[in-house]
Amino acid sequence: MGEKSIFDNFRRRTFLGLIAAAGTTFVSGCVSFSGNGTAAWDIIVHCEGENDKKSIVTVTRPSADETVVETTVTLSPGESHQINNEVRANRDYEVTIDVSNGPSETYKWSKPDNALHVIVDDSDNNVVFAKQVG
Repeated sequence: MGEKSIFDNFRRRTFLGLIAAAGTTFVSGCVSFSGNGTAAWDIIVHCEGENDKKSIVTVTRPSADETVVETTVTLSPGESHQINNEVRANRDYEVTIDVSNGPSETYKWSKPDNALHVIVDDSDNNVVFAKQVG
C-alpha cells in the first residue's frame, strides 16, 4: 500500500471551512503591527470532527525559552477559535496542540509570514497544521 497523504481524510466540509476561515481571517485582519513595526500573526484552531474537541494550545520560542501562548480551547464541530496577534514575524516558534483523549502534535513554525490554521478532526491523523497563503 502507498503512503497516505494528510489530505486523504479531508472532506468537502473541511475544505469549505478552511476557505471560509481563510477569507474571514483575511477580511478581519489577521495581521497587526506591534509598536516597533513587527508583524504579528494569528493562530486559528478549527474543529472538523463529529464531536466536541478540548485541546491545549501552547506556543513557545525555544531559542528564548519563552512560552508565548498557553490556552485551553473547547470547540464544537464546525467551530473555530482565533488566537490573535501573539506570534511575531522573524522569530521561530513551536506550536503544540494536545487533544484530550487524542494525540499531541507539534509544528515548527519558522519566521511566520501569515496566519497558521490548526485543524482537528476524527481521522487517524487528526491534527493538521496549514499555513495560510495570501
